[in-house]
Amino acid sequence: MAKKTWLRRTIGLLATAALSLGVAGCGALNSTTAPHHQAASTSSKAPILIGGTLSLTGAFADPSAQYKMVDEYWANQINKHGGLLGRPVKLIILNDESNPSTSASEYETLINQDHVNLLLAPYTTYVGSPDVPIILSHHMLMFNAGFVGEQLFDQAKGWMVSFYTYQDIQYTQNFFKWMHSLPASKRPKTIAVLTDQNPFTIADLQGYDGQGGLLRYAKQYGFKIVLNEQYPAGTTNFDSLIEQAKLKGAQALVALTLPNSGFLIAKTVYQLHYHPMVEFFGGSEVTTLPNWSSLGAAANGTMSTTVAAPNQHFNGLAQIVALFKAHGVKVLPSYAASAYAALQVIQQAVTATHSLNQEVLYKYVHSHTFNTAVGRIHFAPNGTLPNTSLVLQYLHGTNVVVWPKQYATGSAVVPMP
Repeated sequence: MAKKTWLRRTIGLLATAALSLGVAGCGALNSTTAPHHQAASTSSKAPILIGGTLSLTGAFADPSAQYKMVDEYWANQINKHGGLLGRPVKLIILNDESNPSTSASEYETLINQDHVNLLLAPYTTYVGSPDVPIILSHHMLMFNAGFVGEQLFDQAKGWMVSFYTYQDIQYTQNFFKWMHSLPASKRPKTIAVLTDQNPFTIADLQGYDGQGGLLRYAKQYGFKIVLNEQYPAGTTNFDSLIEQAKLKGAQALVALTLPNSGFLIAKTVYQLHYHPMVEFFGGSEVTTLPNWSSLGAAANGTMSTTVAAPNQHFNGLAQIVALFKAHGVKVLPSYAASAYAALQVIQQAVTATHSLNQEVLYKYVHSHTFNTAVGRIHFAPNGTLPNTSLVLQYLHGTNVVVWPKQYATGSAVVPMP
């Protein structure tokens, strides 16, 4: 393993052309409060510290870069409009190196040494899981746009709130609803399932506490699973698994995977001339990632989900779309909408309560509705949101919303091209 590099990024005012786009509703109030446990003098002008970790290096660096872009954009715009509560906002984003133990150590640093006022979550359930006991022990609210996990949210007892419009156990639910809605002549009957061996995707497969999971949804909607295989994290050769799916004659392939292995699976499907009617990726919103287009023909017709689409016109979506277009990214990454929604709720809650006190924010966040880039949201007692995810098909270089019908931007091509 390369020698650890402890990167600390402190972001205040940023001045780039791409970050000059406006944010609606960035007004500030003149009241101020202190770090997380006690109120401070209203004369304080010390920065409000918002901390978290991201995988600035390692396996999850590419998606983490999208979070970082959104975080910096929001902080820049907030500060241009007077900050929060009349105080500037400063981000402290530490590098967790795509490593869960590093992330846990860094959250202790953020809380005990940096004395941050507010916490953002890291990316992926794998990295973020060890952080949940830490925030619970400190009674610090974590604004989580980085990972899902129904069991983790139950353990957090409301001290972690989600900005994904589904949880791990629900990931494939709307996909199965969409497949069930197809005419019988176009509906696959048999499914091959490939699952990454990590807690998030295992819950995606099996469910939790008797609820959700692909195995239940397949049975509920009448689909037969002819191959159900798991592969170790870090697998780079999927030839054998794809050949097995071909031999089983699976009419649909469902991969419960993280971004890197999802990319390799799609590439292998194409190279081995496997032609399922449907090819769905149900562990990460891979078709919304900037690198998906580099697959070329291997990407065409693949499917995944997302938390929001531009045609829903949710609060702030247009700004985020414009931000990524300014950076040459035509397809809105799903992670970007969730990341922006978390920051919007921070802004709305802090402004409304005139407080950074964690108990005050906890009560407010759990009792109010927020207008965000992933819709008008109200948290369940465990901090999760209802499943309103959209089903996408990647066609000719863009994502088409194919389900639900009220947000569809086109019809699915089945069998896939």
